[in-house]
Amino acid sequence: MNGAYNFVGDGDVGSWIKTLDAPRKLGARVLCPGHGPRGTAALLDDQQAYFRALVALVDARLVKTGVQDATALIEPLRATITANPQIARYASGTTYDPFAAHVEKVYEELTGRTLRVPPGAGLDARNEHARAHGHV
Repeated sequence: MNGAYNFVGDGDVGSWIKTLDAPRKLGARVLCPGHGPRGTAALLDDQQAYFRALVALVDARLVKTGVQDATALIEPLRATITANPQIARYASGTTYDPFAAHVEKVYEELTGRTLRVPPGAGLDARNEHARAHGHV
């Protein structure tokens, strides 16, 4: 799964970006993420780069947009993220796809408004995340 299946619905993306600095300070050479195979410290860099890029894109393209129009811009945001090879895997799920839910979460954090992602997108991601952790 390449570590690509992270759902942040119960977290805070801004805090998560900062939290990723802590394991880096430990100097670990091998990381075991909650989802996906083991990897190097590059996993921390990639995850941070993904969330930073997502926050910047949502801020630049969606924050001043109405909820209806913002929802229509999710796929163009995905295209921008997937054009970056370092972070493309985080926006191109194969088992389940949390990207729309990530956009929804960042939009809500930045605006205080609820973005309605395509039907089922957030629910599918939440359910798969729960299954991955043995909660279902």
